[in-house]
Amino acid sequence: MSAPLSHFDRLAQLVPLAGRDVLDIGAGDGAVAAQMADAGARVTGVEIDADRVARASAKQGGKITMREGRAEALPI
Repeated sequence: MSAPLSHFDRLAQLVPLAGRDVLDIGAGDGAVAAQMADAGARVTGVEIDADRVARASAKQGGKITMREGRAEALPI
């Protein structure tokens, strides 16, 4: 029995990411968003908590753009 696929692996199987603009709502620490960026996507992550936005921005080293916001009122 094989290991279950990660969220990123499932997405990458379904959607070619290279050259795409991607919005990751509820981006958390930006880990999945960074994987999408590594696959060639231009990624904006949205997270509700300002501290998490700052930590994700610092952790991902400019690979992604992080914005504070809610899914009900996206800041883009």
